Amino acid sequence: MNDKRPTAFVKIVELPAARVVSFHATDSRTPEYDAFPMLEAWGKPRGIFEDPTLFQIFGFNNPWGREGELRGYEFWVVIPDDYD
Repeated sequence: MNDKRPTAFVKIVELPAARVVSFHATDSRTPEYDAFPMLEAWGKPRGIFEDPTLFQIFGFNNPWGREGELRGYEFWVVIPDDYD
């Protein structure tokens, strides 16, 4: 199968200060798939997936590693300053 989907690369130069909730998986060959259920279990009942402009989600390797190697991944959910 010839996959012709475009690939997008995003470079964030600087993020403004923000309050975040963090979900982190380490020592895994598939840490994105390990960390996301934690994010989903916390966020779905709170409605964070309903308004992506209010609850921005960032994800990044932590620690960095090549695909197939043991590595980590972390998700951040930006929450408003008055979020309890």
